[in-house]
Amino acid sequence: MNSMEKSAFVSRARRLAGECIRMKLEGVGVFSGLKVNEMAAAYDGIGPEWKWGVISKVIDDMDPVFEPAAFVQDIQYHVLPDRSAKCFHQCNREFYANCLRCVKEYVPWWRPLRRLRLRRSARKLFEASEEHGLESWSSRGRATPVGGWRE
Repeated sequence: MNSMEKSAFVSRARRLAGECIRMKLEGVGVFSGLKVNEMAAAYDGIGPEWKWGVISKVIDDMDPVFEPAAFVQDIQYHVLPDRSAKCFHQCNREFYANCLRCVKEYVPWWRPLRRLRLRRSARKLFEASEEHGLESWSSRGRATPVGGWRE
């Protein structure tokens, strides 16, 4: 990856971290002590590289409304040392709450159908992660991000 691509990842991470803090999303405490470069390396966008059938359409139809929530969850995945099921479920609950907060923040009240659709999408993402994500979370090694970069 060339320096321009790395710079774009770092700029995106800086923007997302600022958005997360501004919106007071749950779990942003995980940013403490991390450099923007480290956050950029951990973040690989919304959803996994491969898509589970149950959420494939949700992710494909999704717009970037949930990106700040996904950013927090990716950083948690790569940074938190507790790989227990309890911590996994807590992070997923925070992700869901953050998705709902993002909908409230980015979608105006006069667009109730869009808000409803995105709230349903957030619920589907939460349920899919609960059902399919624990094995990945619990594994000893941490996945190398597909969209991010490592030095």
